[in-house]
Amino acid sequence: MFELQTTVAGCDYFITTDDRILKYRTDRIKIVTPIQFLTENEVR
Repeated sequence: MFELQTTVAGCDYFITTDDRILKYRTDRIKIVTPIQFLTENEVR
């Protein structure tokens, strides 16, 4: 259900700390932890 909501909203990332959701894989949206998001999007 969260995948549908985030893709309708036009999101590229779904940021969560829930281990069950982090195991889910999809091509539509990137599911990451807050630390992963910050690391991947760090501006140098």
